[in-house]
Amino acid sequence: MQSLLSVRPTWVKFALALPVALPTIYLAYLSWHISRHTSSTKGRRLPSRTRDTSANALPWTPASLPERVRAEDAGWVLAYERVVSLPVPVSSLAIPATIVADEEETPSPLMRAYAVGAQVAFGSTPQAYLMRNVIDEPRLRRTFDKDWIRTLAFRNGDIVNGVYKVAYRGRGSTSRSERVEIVIEAPLSFNGSVPHGLILAEVQVDDNGDHVLFVNETWMWRRNDEKSTLIEGSFGGWFHSLLAGWLVMKGIRNVKG
Repeated sequence: MQSLLSVRPTWVKFALALPVALPTIYLAYLSWHISRHTSSTKGRRLPSRTRDTSANALPWTPASLPERVRAEDAGWVLAYERVVSLPVPVSSLAIPATIVADEEETPSPLMRAYAVGAQVAFGSTPQAYLMRNVIDEPRLRRTFDKDWIRTLAFRNGDIVNGVYKVAYRGRGSTSRSERVEIVIEAPLSFNGSVPHGLILAEVQVDDNGDHVLFVNETWMWRRNDEKSTLIEGSFGGWFHSLLAGWLVMKGIRNVKG
């Protein structure tokens, strides 16, 4: 009996730690799994009047980035995060690897399927659940529904997951790429502070037409005297990059059918 009593505290501690340990183990596995299929980079541009000008290199700038933010001397800190899949063989896709590089009314089937898969996946996250609960407008709450997202054409002005508005679709960052950009737009019923930012999904076909890269980028900006954005922080940046990688993989899964 004494031996049983002596081990009881160990089991109690194990039971108490289990709810914390399981999510931690899952996040570690998820991070390992995503790192095997994607790569990520990040950076930021500081206002030119700041001393640290070494952080001002940007790969390029999205089309829907506000003009007031583009100029280095405008007093905005511009941060970005870019998550890219490993090359995916075209032969593994259920949709032809054709793109629409011009600004057409709707994206190509490949671009649309990738964006749909990523947005449906995001709509199932706790973050999306919380966002939906603070939105009063029924028309915006409807945009979180899977059937809404799956029929979305991703035309300019379309709303997805409540606060994201399609602002651009057309040619991507390379000549053989296509992208959809969605900007954060707060609903009228929301009174809290709203981050400045946009998210873009992009597909890039290689020169031989044999492989495709799937991309997720997040761009956020703030005044120089405001607190750092989510993707600038250490833990926040790591977790956001993890989420972005997961969304990329969900988008690819949808493209593969």
